[in-house]
Amino acid sequence: MEQTLIIQAIGFLGWKKIRGHVKEFVLFHSDNDSYMSREHGMVSSRRLRAKLRIFPGCGHFNLETDKKFKQFPELLEEILHD
Repeated sequence: MEQTLIIQAIGFLGWKKIRGHVKEFVLFHSDNDSYMSREHGMVSSRRLRAKLRIFPGCGHFNLETDKKFKQFPELLEEILHD
């Protein structure tokens, strides 16, 4: 239910308008995130015309779940690439 409301809220703001402010989107998503379903990631990726990176079995990315996210080399790689 909460995910649907988020998608609707973003839709209200306008996917096109959001895309107009950013050159490139990359979404990082886990296939078992307890807050956002994989489907939500796929819908957001499609609507934003974003690259979607799926991480198997990582849950919701945060330090409480797994300390490995203190360093997230895949995120840094995306930030630094041309």
